[in-house]
Amino acid sequence: MKRPRLPDNWRRALRRGLAWLRLKVAEPWRLPLGILIAVLAALFWWLPGLGLWMVPVGIALAALGVRPIRRRLNRGRPPARVIGPVTRGHMVTVPEREEAMLETVARIAPQVDRLHLVLNGFDAIPEVLGAYGNVSPFIPKHDLGLGGLFLPRPGEVDRVLLLSDDFAYPTDYVRTLLAHGARLGLDRNVVGYDGTALSKDGPRRYAPEARLGYARGVGLLSLETVLLSGCHLPPVGQVEDAAGFASWLSGADLLPWAVPREAGWLPPRPALIEKPLTAFPHQGQRWQDWRDAA
Repeated sequence: MKRPRLPDNWRRALRRGLAWLRLKVAEPWRLPLGILIAVLAALFWWLPGLGLWMVPVGIALAALGVRPIRRRLNRGRPPARVIGPVTRGHMVTVPEREEAMLETVARIAPQVDRLHLVLNGFDAIPEVLGAYGNVSPFIPKHDLGLGGLFLPRPGEVDRVLLLSDDFAYPTDYVRTLLAHGARLGLDRNVVGYDGTALSKDGPRRYAPEARLGYARGVGLLSLETVLLSGCHLPPVGQVEDAAGFASWLSGADLLPWAVPREAGWLPPRPALIEKPLTAFPHQGQRWQDWRDAA
């Protein structure tokens, strides 16, 4: 006999709520605060601001403060605390963007352990890249497009940042994004700065250059500002764009989040070529097909 199972949208909403509670409430306070909320809601549900709906909220918060229960909730996923010390950057570029690519490498290479760079369409590896001991450039036989972001395969406990020369990354970019990932937990979550929330009225984008005061659950993450655990990196050929990445995350039961930043902290570069390497599919048939499927 099959065990009863909540609908997928209910399960994802519940997990987002638990992630939000974990983000907002420090671990030592979860158990006592959860018990207090549940008791007050049960006794004084008739008071304004309270209600019986707060009883399960209090129970859920208290459960997050009990380690055996928390381990059971994380069963089947590598716990966030084992995310290893290897921080990898993955980036793709084309010859028309060489100048921007070199500037991006200069900004990012000091912040990561390894930077894997796929040079689509290059005839030779720029000599200046040899000055970086942790940069691994690679010229594929065929243009891999955005698929180059998923090469090479990382270790399961590596922390992988998907990058692009579309942005002028600040010097504290990696450290700040890793901190957001640690707070939400990379076991079941994927974080980034360029996200779009889905709604019946259409997509609402949280642009990376705009201020965002707190983490928001989204349906779509642009590939250029993403942090995820190595065990969750899609295989090569599975993802072609942000919509495909969203479908992959949904199928893998992972939750995408747009994380906080100040206005202007992550400015985009001006368009470098007529057709951008990484187009963000906010509209069009590709977007509509994905939203209908979701």
